[in-house]
Formats: sequence, structure tokens, C-alpha cells
Amino acid sequence: MKLCFFLLSCAALLPLLADTSRSPYGVCAHICKGEQWNLAEPKFRVMKPAGIRWVRNGFTWEQAEPKQGVWDYSKLDIVAETAKRYQIDILPILAYDVPWGHPVSKHLELWKEYVRRTVSRYGKQFRFWEIWNEQNIHERPGSKIEPEQYVQILRAAQEEIKKIDPDLQVVFGGTAGVPIPYIEACLKVGGAEYFDVMNIHPYMERGLPEKMTELIDPLFALFRKYNVKKPVWVTEFSWPTHRFPPVMTPEVLREALKHFHLTPETAGIAMIRNPDLENERGKLFAPNDYTLGVFPKRKEISYADLKNLDVRRYPLLVPSLTQAFPREYFADVVDYVKRGGVILHSCGLPFYCDAKKNAEGLWRQVPDPQESMMKALHIQWLAGWKDNVPKSGSIQAAPGLKLPAIRFRGSERYLSDGNLKKGDRLIPLYLQKNKEFCAPVVGVYRFDSDLKGGVIADVNFPISGVSQEVQGQYLPRAYLTLLSRGIERIFWYKFRAEEYDPTCNGHHFGIVHRDYSPRDAFTAYRFLIRMCPEGSTRPEMTREGRLCHARWKRPDGIVVHAWWTTEGEQSVRLPFAAREIYDYLGRKQSLRKTVTASGGILYATEPGNREKENLK
Repeated sequence: MKLCFFLLSCAALLPLLADTSRSPYGVCAHICKGEQWNLAEPKFRVMKPAGIRWVRNGFTWEQAEPKQGVWDYSKLDIVAETAKRYQIDILPILAYDVPWGHPVSKHLELWKEYVRRTVSRYGKQFRFWEIWNEQNIHERPGSKIEPEQYVQILRAAQEEIKKIDPDLQVVFGGTAGVPIPYIEACLKVGGAEYFDVMNIHPYMERGLPEKMTELIDPLFALFRKYNVKKPVWVTEFSWPTHRFPPVMTPEVLREALKHFHLTPETAGIAMIRNPDLENERGKLFAPNDYTLGVFPKRKEISYADLKNLDVRRYPLLVPSLTQAFPREYFADVVDYVKRGGVILHSCGLPFYCDAKKNAEGLWRQVPDPQESMMKALHIQWLAGWKDNVPKSGSIQAAPGLKLPAIRFRGSERYLSDGNLKKGDRLIPLYLQKNKEFCAPVVGVYRFDSDLKGGVIADVNFPISGVSQEVQGQYLPRAYLTLLSRGIERIFWYKFRAEEYDPTCNGHHFGIVHRDYSPRDAFTAYRFLIRMCPEGSTRPEMTREGRLCHARWKRPDGIVVHAWWTTEGEQSVRLPFAAREIYDYLGRKQSLRKTVTASGGILYATEPGNREKENLK
């Protein structure tokens, strides 16, 4: 059954509000915090021509009441007036405590005053109000709120908002991920009575857009269980484009190899490549081979080759580009090190977990840590989640070493000498410091015990984002996937990429550059809105293997199809003579019966008379 985006089965519970856009297309944009209010106009100026009608932004307590008893709405007034001029609808977030109102659940009268003042001031213009943001996690000290406490806060806000105007809509605070147990706990204590719209943040930073259905479908199942019939919004999701340079640079490798009297030019290196493990999260997220172009004498081998690997010819071994290694072959690794071989491993803990073949014959990680494998190689590790050690810090080269700076926030894991035997040494290359704590995150294990070789290990686990091209491909795929599942309104996080730090994901979520010039994601978003404008029917989406197809009808009566693949390319024979064919960036393609689908959507329109000649 084809339904309009906004005329879903729960539409009766969501009355159409005057002067409020029905568009499903939104973005998150920082336009209020601090001095960011002056960025509202340049952002809105770029959004409006693209058809982006919704902006999500905090109208936080500390902005409205910077000092107890001092209420200052001057900057929020400017933002509201600017939004009105550009016909932008804002989804304000009422959130966060203040020193005199912490925790909110114990200061509900103060919280209600903030809600009442803010909503009374802007309620005629902004008709939807979100209560908190990601309350299910520790975003900052004291910010996590247990379900029972959150429902108290939600109820207090809802009661104040409905007193002001019963038609105003209360939006559940967007959850980090889709935490079914947390949401269910809220429903169990009557939370469904106090919101009109459910709200989630199904981030898939290391997954394909189509996999978001695996997060969303259980939510709809939970709603059926509790007979909750309310619309669902997604108010944050994205794929960042930050990039981490490799830690194991030629300079670092050269320094590490000195401890074994080896050089990259002369040392033979054997590598085991396992595409199943490397591509388990998709080829786009596969680890980089940091040995390419560094070791001229390089050879790829199989697991079975380990037993007879010649240490003199190949004194270096890269057993995996991931943290997983099949335990069934591990004894051969230990024997190799006993014979003087050196293990080289970057991006995570070496031999952290086992790997086995599944029923389809594909290698997959077995997530349980394999302490016994690491102990057999005299390796020990510490981690912020299991040991009393800091979860971050500043990373610096060990004293006396001139090595490239590591530019990211730090590691949760450290190397330790706890399993070393007499004669063994752990030689730091990079140390992470946090106050009085200091431990290696890149180092050399040099053995002279029952083991005679060594391990060069880098436990940092930075994961780069996608390319800007892939970000542009993912955006329309994600929107069509979410809309087809019944999500009513969707906000990309975020509009502008600050781009100050190339390694910080938070600086690279945006769809426009720092100077507001378009990224591919902006161009793709603008064209998606043109091809699937407000008032279109809900996309009907099907998937056969890696080929995805969506179909909908626009308000002008034209039927639009979209094809893409989750991996690689695939030929598609069109079931009709296309009127127009475009790629995901809006570039017109030649008309033909057979097209090639890939990661970027191909749009094709059916022939037929337009009910309205021009696209709005």
C-alpha cells in the first residue's frame, strides 16, 4: 500500500500544524551555542535553495538562563527571526542542566520554569519540541539519565508544553543508537503518554546505510508489543570523512627494526591477507596495508605456509591486518617467534581474538579476547574499560626518539610488560600520558627467553571515515532506506564541516565545507529532494542480493525509480523506456535500456504525462 510520507497510519496522532513544513528533509546545525548564532543566516542562505526545510538545534537551559534568575533570549530571538525570514522550521532541543538545577530530576520546578518561558516565547513559530539529547549515554559528566528519571523530566516538560498549546508536539529525546532496553524501560513506566514523536540516532559509521534497518525494525516491533502508534523520526545520523595517517610510517618501522638489526630495504616480509576478515565491515572500511611501498622483499603467504616459513629469508611476518587470527594456526606463529621471527602488527591488539569459518565458509571474528594467545607471545595489554587506566591522553614519541607526531585523541589500550620473562624487554616507541599515568601504545617486544624473536605492536585503533565521494553516495541511499521503513522526518548530522582537524570525526560530518561550498553529499541531498520532493509517496524498496531498488510517485504524477548496489557494479535492464536518467549528483545520463548500478544511485523516471509540468 502506497502512503504519503506524512499520511502514515499514525497521522491521526500527529495533526497537521499551520505554517509547519511537511518536508521530511532536515539537518542538524549549530546556530545557537556561544557565538554561533551569527552563523544562522549564512547556513540558512545555502539550505533554502536546496530544499532543506528543517534544522535541529539546541535551545538549551544555559543559553536561556546563563546565570540563575537572569533570562536572556536575545540571541535565540535573532535565530528565530532569521529562520522565519528564510522559511526554515527549527526543531529546538530543550536540554541539559545548569549548576543550580543539577540533576534535573531533583529540580523539576526549575526545569519547568525554563520549559515554560522558552516554549511560551517561541511556541507559535516552532511547533515541535525535543526533550533532551542522547539521554541514554554519558555525553558529559552527569548527563546520562536513567529511564525512570528521564520519564519524570519528559512528563514535566510535556505537561508545561501542553498547557501552553495542546497542539504543540513533544519529541522524545533522540537516543544514541537505538537502545531497545532503554526505550522499553521508558515505556514500562508510562513514558508513551508523554511524547508525540519517537526519536532515534541510528549511526552506522562503519556500516552500510541499508543496515540501519537492523536497528530500526526492532523498534517498530517494540512499539507493536506495547501498542504504541506514534511516528518515528531520525534526528541524527551521518558518515564522517576524517582521515587518520598510518602510525606505522616508514620512519617508525625503520626505528623499530633497528632493535633486530634489520632494515626495510633488506628484510624479507611475509604477509597473510584474509579478505573475509579485512572486509567484514565492508571494503570501504578495510584496514590499510601499511607495508606497501616500504618493503621491497614482500611475499603473501597462506596460514598453512606458516609451519615451514624460513625465518632467515623472511624475518618479518604480518599475520593479520585485523585483530583476529585463527587459533588453529597460532602454534605455528609461536614456533616462528621461537626461531627468531619478528611479528609486525598495527591498528589494534595482535592476536586479540580468534577467527573461524561460518556456515557459509567465510572467516569471521570470534569477539572474545584470547588472553592465552597473547600470553604465549609474552604480550600483555591494559585497557580503560577493564583496568584502572585512563581512556585517553596525549601521545608522544619516547624520550630520545625523533618520530612523526601522532595526531589523534589517544588510545584506550596500552602495551604492558606483565607477561615478559627473564631476558625479554618492552621498548617504547610512543608513550601515552595522562596526568601521572604513562604507558606505551607503540612498542617493540624484544625476546631473549624461550622466545628469540620479537613483536612490533601498535595498539592504537583509529578508524578513518569514508571518502567525500562515498559520503555523497550514502546520503540518498540512507534517506530512501529510512523513508521506505516508515521514518517520517530525517535530519543529517550535520550541515557544515568545520574541517579544522583532519583526524577529528566531529569536524567532518558536514555536507558543506567550512566555506559553505558544497561537498558531494550536499549536491546529492539537493538532487534527492528534487527527485523525491515533499508530498511524494513513501518509497517502496526491495533488495535482491546486493542490488537495491526503490520506487515512488512525485506530486506531479511522475513515477521515479532508483537503483544502486551495496557493493560493486551490476547491470540492470530497465522495465520501461525511461523519460530521464540521472546519477546521484544530478548529472543527466544517456537514455538506454540497460544501465549499470553501483554505489551511487541511478534515478530513472517513467514516461507519462505530468500532473504538474515543473518540479517544485
